Amino acid sequence: MSMNTDIANVIHKLAATGLEGLEYVHKNNMEGQFENTVTVLSDIVEAFNEIEQALNNNGFLEDSSDLDLATQSLRDGFDWIVSAYERQEDGRKDDIMELTLLPRYKAWQGEIGRCLGKYLLV
Repeated sequence: MSMNTDIANVIHKLAATGLEGLEYVHKNNMEGQFENTVTVLSDIVEAFNEIEQALNNNGFLEDSSDLDLATQSLRDGFDWIVSAYERQEDGRKDDIMELTLLPRYKAWQGEIGRCLGKYLLV
C-alpha cells in the first residue's frame, strides 16, 4: 500500500467521523444540551483544518475546483456556527446546523471522496 493510499484512507475516515460528530452536535442541540457540544464541535473544526492541510500537502488536489468551492463554503458554515455559539444564539445554532452546516459538510465530504477515489481502498 502506498503512502498516498494510507493518507487518503485516513482522510476519508476522519471526514466520516466528522459527519458523525456533527450529527451528534445537532441531536444534542435539538435536545437543548448545548454544553455537551462545544468540545465536539471544536474537535470537528480542528479535524476539518487537519484534513484541509493534508489534502494540500499530499498532492490530492488535481482537478479540485469543486472541492475548493465546497471547502470555502464549509469554512463559512463553521464560522457561522462558531459565531452562534459565541453569542449563545440557541435557535440560530439549530438553523445553521440543519440548513447550512450539515448539507455543506456532506457536499464537501462527497468532493473529498471524488478527489481521493483513485487512492481509496474499497
